[in-house]
Amino acid sequence: MTNFELTATAPANGGPAALETTAPLAAPSPALVSEDDRTRRRPTSRAHHIGFWVAAVAFLVNMGFSAVPTPLYVLYQQRDQFSDLTVTIVYAVYAVGVVASLFLGGHLSDWIGRRPIFVLAIAANVVSAVIFIFEPSLAGLIVARIVSGISVGLTTATATSYLAELHLLARPHVSGRRAEVVATSSNLGGIGFGPLAAGLLAQFAPDPLQLVYAIFGGALVVLAVAVVRSPETVRRPDPRPVYRPQRIAVPSQGRGTFFAATFAAMAAFAVYGVFNSLVPSFLAGTLHETSHAVAGAVAFAAFAAGALAQIAQARVPNRTLLRRSIPTIVVGLGLLAGAMWAGELVMFVIGGVITGAGAGMVFKGSLAAAVSVAPDNSRAEVLSGFFLGAYVGLSIPVVGLGVATMYAPAGDVMLVFVALAATAIAASVRTLVGGHAEHELATAADPGHRITTRGTRFAMRRDVSRAARKTSPSRSTTSSHIGEVVEPERAEPRYDTAARQASMNECTAGRWSPVRQTTASSLGDNPLTGRQMKPSRR
Repeated sequence: MTNFELTATAPANGGPAALETTAPLAAPSPALVSEDDRTRRRPTSRAHHIGFWVAAVAFLVNMGFSAVPTPLYVLYQQRDQFSDLTVTIVYAVYAVGVVASLFLGGHLSDWIGRRPIFVLAIAANVVSAVIFIFEPSLAGLIVARIVSGISVGLTTATATSYLAELHLLARPHVSGRRAEVVATSSNLGGIGFGPLAAGLLAQFAPDPLQLVYAIFGGALVVLAVAVVRSPETVRRPDPRPVYRPQRIAVPSQGRGTFFAATFAAMAAFAVYGVFNSLVPSFLAGTLHETSHAVAGAVAFAAFAAGALAQIAQARVPNRTLLRRSIPTIVVGLGLLAGAMWAGELVMFVIGGVITGAGAGMVFKGSLAAAVSVAPDNSRAEVLSGFFLGAYVGLSIPVVGLGVATMYAPAGDVMLVFVALAATAIAASVRTLVGGHAEHELATAADPGHRITTRGTRFAMRRDVSRAARKTSPSRSTTSSHIGEVVEPERAEPRYDTAARQASMNECTAGRWSPVRQTTASSLGDNPLTGRQMKPSRR
């Protein structure tokens, strides 16, 4: 799961998000205090700085709790004779809670405030911990997982924005890069931290099915109190808006890009879902590795690799990122399948790390692509549709994998899953970086420009046009890289003096005639692209 620029970015207990997990990082809410208020309240910047780190730790631990059961599923199987199918169902119902909370309450922090919604999200996971401890039956596990999903849906929609706003108020003149990195680390890093801590406790501490939840539940109570004492960053609107659930929409333009991005995210979430559900069973059954610590470490390695891949390539254009993701995830999935056939634990771990990095890259790039075709007035609705598809990938494929293990060896099932996942990701990413999706993306962003595969250019046919093309900037709101949203530059563009003089000489000689461009950019006239050179009819 992302890092991400949008509050709607949501990770999975088996997938990144977003947010921006994973998505790039959310922009501060319009409801933030004004510039005058910020100056007047500057003495409280220390409180915002402390609140930033409190929120980061709370975000990490809350996300970690959602993945705590990963290395414990084997213990539940041993105690209650659960099948792999039952384990995948217990895991997958989590997505029901995430989707429900995202659509019913993910946007409420804009109205009520970040702090109360974040505290409510943490409290939901405390309730989940109590259910895990006192109702360990199958029904109790399912209810606890749904409640934990509700917590994660509220957390990811709120904590990412809260971090961005606290960082802005604590250090108003500093880049938001730190908030982006911290949000990504807390999101995906938390999903990896939970299995690692639970695996170590299950391996070396007594009564792991009780102790793990008690420790995490107690830590969450302490963090909830700390969040209550942190400053609020949002003013409640007056009057308060009438409640409505988050709407879902598919963009009318750029549908090909949107569906390709959603399908890619669906496949990436399915890959992460396997690590948080069936990998411990595969380790114990096929690779004969029964250590709970190793099971937790493998899940941690996959999610940590995803977080690091997103952070390390935060400035890489999304088109390049998506191109890199295909060989990365294909190699990783191939190593996973080969390790299960060969019974090689080391190969399996290496494959898990590479696969996790590739899935993180796929999710980050696909989220940015979905953002790029979302109109400003319906961006939240479009992203809701994106995450709905992504969470379908988190649940249904994993359940299908659990069903398949009842009728075929795990190695064969994993081989089929690897082939399907690699094919789906490769096809989706190729569509995103291909000409059709790029044309849709550019047209949706700025239909007034002539679009080519490298952006808006002069329509010249002679040698002088080649020099001009190299220096003419594209002024579309979306760059030629898939999903890379950029702000228009208002500064005077830099001219290639030699090329400009050559073109003027041609014009003076009567061989070229300058004409006004017939369609203006939505960003206003640009001195460089506002004129177009075409052959004279003289």
